[in-house]
This record gives sequence, structure tokens and C-alpha cells, in this order.
Amino acid sequence: MSERTEGQRDSRFRQLSGGMGVVQKILMAAAPILGILYTLNVYIYIGLPGLWKEQYVGLFMALILASVFLGIPPTKASSRTSVPWYDFLLVLLSFASGLYVIIYYPEELLAGLLPTPEKIALGALLILLTLEGTRRLLGWAFVALTSAFILYGAYTNLLPGFLWGKATSWPSLVTYLYLDSSSFLFTVGIAATLALSFILFGAAVFSFGGGKILGDFALSAMGRYRGGPAKVSVVGSSLFGTVSGSAISNIMVTGSITIPLMKRTGYKPHFAAAVEATASNGGMIMPPVLGIVAFIMADMAGIAYPVIAIAALIPAILYYFALFIQVDLEAVKRGLKGLSPDEIPPILPILKKSWMILIPLAFLIYALFIIRLPPAMAAAYSTIFGFIVFAFAKENRTRYWQRLWSVFTDSGQILLNVGTLLICAGFIIAAINISGLGTKMSVGLVTLGGGNVFALLVIAAVACMVMGMGMPATASYILVAVLIAPALVELGIPLLAAHMFVMYYANLALITPPIALGIFVAAPLAGAKPIPTGLAAMRLAILAYIVPFLFVFSPALLLQGPVWVIVTEVATTIIGTFALGIGLSGYLFRPLSWYRRLLIILAALALLVSVAIELIPLGLGLKLGGLLVFIPFVLLEWKQTSRTSATQLITEN
Repeated sequence: MSERTEGQRDSRFRQLSGGMGVVQKILMAAAPILGILYTLNVYIYIGLPGLWKEQYVGLFMALILASVFLGIPPTKASSRTSVPWYDFLLVLLSFASGLYVIIYYPEELLAGLLPTPEKIALGALLILLTLEGTRRLLGWAFVALTSAFILYGAYTNLLPGFLWGKATSWPSLVTYLYLDSSSFLFTVGIAATLALSFILFGAAVFSFGGGKILGDFALSAMGRYRGGPAKVSVVGSSLFGTVSGSAISNIMVTGSITIPLMKRTGYKPHFAAAVEATASNGGMIMPPVLGIVAFIMADMAGIAYPVIAIAALIPAILYYFALFIQVDLEAVKRGLKGLSPDEIPPILPILKKSWMILIPLAFLIYALFIIRLPPAMAAAYSTIFGFIVFAFAKENRTRYWQRLWSVFTDSGQILLNVGTLLICAGFIIAAINISGLGTKMSVGLVTLGGGNVFALLVIAAVACMVMGMGMPATASYILVAVLIAPALVELGIPLLAAHMFVMYYANLALITPPIALGIFVAAPLAGAKPIPTGLAAMRLAILAYIVPFLFVFSPALLLQGPVWVIVTEVATTIIGTFALGIGLSGYLFRPLSWYRRLLIILAALALLVSVAIELIPLGLGLKLGGLLVFIPFVLLEWKQTSRTSATQLITEN
């Protein structure tokens, strides 16, 4: 499989040569290099013990924006080989906006962030630079969203109903957005530590051969079976998710290989793209590492990361189980075969090389779960440890230093998207805080739900997906965690379940039409249309739309509660998932008629709903009813298929 990372595949960047090319690479690598030094507290040992995190974030922000203007041209028609004078000016202005934070932040905090001409000018400059950088990287949609929230903070007094509030003057608002610790200094702090460390770890694994090992392992393990390429996508994308931290990156790296293979073995283009998008999206909820969103949740909700990872285990397994069942039944239904033996790499050479990624990954898990280092520090140490381990592999020694340098430049390139997005997210959160919109939204959602938990969850799920349209999961989660999660907690939902709920739906926005970034990336790789691809992805990921409701009402699915309850509810959910996969695929040993499909879907829903009701009489009744339909249904279908096969064999003889 391809070793190229998301950054290397990005055609938006200028390809500069000579001295400017060197400057571009140095600027790109500077953010991850400084980030890992900061995360490991090296600044203390070089005589800067009084350095505030916000000062480091100011430098990181300046490097990100400067790299954007040096590397990304303003339009598609602009030159990719030279930098115009105005972009040099924007680079200098980016450093100016960050330099003030680096030098004066401690003094400004003590002074109370009072508006002054220089702060207003530099704050306005930062806002404009961020919006322009976002436009170049991500288009107009997120620029419009960020601008709308900033304008809301200034003109909330002009709006009706619960949206009304006391307006904030522009000088105060701009100063608040620029220097308050709850604005971009908070969100970019996540990019500059958590996101940076895990992006760096993933880039290191990929650059030193880990991507090929993971891809070949998935190909060897699943390629020979019916519908093999689709199963390779499911297994490979879940493995890639442990190191990449990005669903979009997963799709681009694994999809470029698996989607053509799926099409060649008989899957329809839109289904192949849907499988890849759904499988890659699941990597963001798959322990032990999960995606960047999980680490942001740990920071924002104040929940220890190991607690989140353990709680995410069963829902993630169920997600992939439902996907795997549907992929397998689709292959049987269409009579699809696996790959030919000459296309499947032998497993032993792969296992012999796997120590290269298993040792750093084991070190990361040890650091996270055993000695419980802060996640950013655990990933930083694991990356350095990985650099040492990778040097022992013979194939890495020839170009070791070039690969090492590419880890930092590739990471810097990926960080541009994350960093710029989180500057915008910081502005949005600051506007929400200063206008009181978060409190208003919580009250409004609780009122709209009428105090009913289920109604509030439905409203919250829809709101999460609407807010997440067209946005990466990182920005989407931050938005819904501020606006929606507090309403769920206010109605009595446990903090962990509330944040897991909104995290799931923030991730699902990537594959839910009409605006779904994951689908927009996967569909062109398959030559498919986005809407049919999105609808297929929703069917494949159907359990992900249901499970968040289940774990809110049944903590057993988050591995909380007595062991016997956990075992009972997990087993019930697995059987219900299997039944739902059969009903949605319309196949079990043979094609199912519409009324058989309806019957098995009703049995599946009874089993799944019983999990939410738990072990009270109604829940037990639904479990029993679902099993009394499911078990005889499977046995009768198997018996009928066996009779038909026997009859056909006799007739043929």
C-alpha cells in the first residue's frame, strides 16, 4: 500500500525550488520540531522556566499562518512555483500578530485584557489573516461559519427570542478573541500539543514503512476471502486509524488501493467508496489510540483519556462488526470472490517486519495506560522511541535522515489544516462565551426537548450532524461539545456518555449526506456520485446512529456496571447487530423476501431497544421476543437452503 501521507498527496501547495524551497521546508518543519520540544519540557532545561503555554501557542500560530501564506497560493490559477510580494507581506504580518502574544501575554493577562489601539489592530489583523488562510485551505464554508459567530458576538442585541443578548463592542470583542485564554489560545493549544504529537507519531510510522506493513497485513489476512478487498478496507482502515488521527487521511491512503480492488472484484463503485469511507471513519473511534477528537474530549470534558478509550471499546467493535457483516453478506449475495493468490503477499515476511510498528505502538499504549503520562507527552516520547527502533530496520538505514526530515515536513503540512481550523474554532468558542450563546443553547435545547431525555437526544443528534456538515470531525466536535453537550449533562446524562454521544455524531457528519467530507473524498476515487455513496455509507454505518442512544441509557456498553450486566447487554447488542446486518443486506444463505427482511429487522430493533431499557421486565420481554424470532429464523433459513441445495444436487445427478 501507499506510503504517502495526506500532506504529500496535497496538490494545493506551491512547489518552490532553490532557497525559497528550503525556507518553505524549514518553516513547515519548525512547528512540529518546536512542538515536540515544548511537549517534553525542554524549554525548562534551557533556561525558560517561566514560559507560558499561551506564549508558545502564539509562536505556533504564527508559524502555521506564515506557512499557509508561503505554501498555499490564493487561487487555483495562481503560480505554484513562485511567491508574490503580497504573500511575503502576509507572512510577515502573521509573525507580527504572534510576536505580540509571545512578548506581552503575561503582562496583558495581569492588566485585564483592556482594549488598546495596538491590541485592537493586531487582533483584527489576526482575524483577517485566519479567515484568508482558512479560505485558501478549506474554502468559503468555514470562513462564513466563523464570520457568522463573530458577527453574532457583536450584534446579538439585534436578534429576536432566546438569541438576544447584550452586545459587545468591537474593541472589546476583538481584544477578547485575540488574547483571552478561552479563545484560539485554548483551541490552538490542543493543535500545538495533542494533535501535533499524534500527527507526528503517525507520520513517523508511515514514513518508516509502517503504512506498507499495515496494508500488506490486511491484504494477507483478508484478501483471499469472498469480497476480500472490502474486508481489507475494513481491517486496514481500522488499523490505519490507530496511527493517522484523521478519517480523511485514512480514505486517501487506503482508499487509493482498496477501492479499485473492490471495483475489480465486482462491488459497485458507490458501494466500494461507501465501504472505504465508513471503515476509515470508524478508525476515529477505535481504541487503543482513537482519533484526535478523543484527546480533545479528554481535555475539554476533563475525563482521563484511558477512561475514554476503555469506554469506546465495545461501541467501536460493534461498529466494525456491523460493517463486516454487511460487507460479507453483500459479497455472498453477488457471488464475489477473493483476490487471486499471486495478489496476496505472504504473511510470514510481514509478521517478521511488524516489530517495527508493534514496538513503538506498544510503548505508546504502555505510556498511556500503564504509567499514564499525559497523552501529548506519551505520543512525543513514543515518536522519539520509534525513531530509535526504526533505525534498526535494514531497509530504513539507507535514507534514514531523509525519512526523518520528511516526518517533520509532512507533519507540518498536515498541521496547517488542523491549526487553521482550530484558530477559527477558538474564535467561535470565544464568541459563544462572550455572548452567552452556550447557556442559551442549553436552555433552548432542554426546553425544546420538553424535559424528555430521548427527545433531547434526537434533537442533539440532528444538531450535531447539521453543525458538522462540511467540517472535519475535530472542529465539529469542539463546536457541539460547547453548544450541545452541556444540555445533555443538564438533563442528567453522565458527562462521559454525553461527550461520547456528541463525539459519535460529530464523526458521523463526515459520512452523512448532503454535505459529507469523507464521502466527497471517497466518491471521486471510485468514480461514483456522492449522494448514492453517502446513502450506502449510512446503511453500512447504521449501528453508529443507534449505539450512542443505547450507551446513554445503558452504561454497560461503556463497560460500566456489574460484569454480568455488561456481558448480557453486549451479547444482546452483538446478536441484534447481526440480525440488523441480515435485514439491511437482504440476504442470509439466500435472498430474503421483503416480509422476511422486515421480520428480522423488527427482531433486531427489539434486541437493540432492550439494551436501552436494560434488565427490567419490558427489557427482558423484548430480549426474549427478539431471540424467539431470530434463532428460529436463522435455523429455518439454513434448513430451507440445505434442502434446496440437496434437491438441486439430486436433479443435476
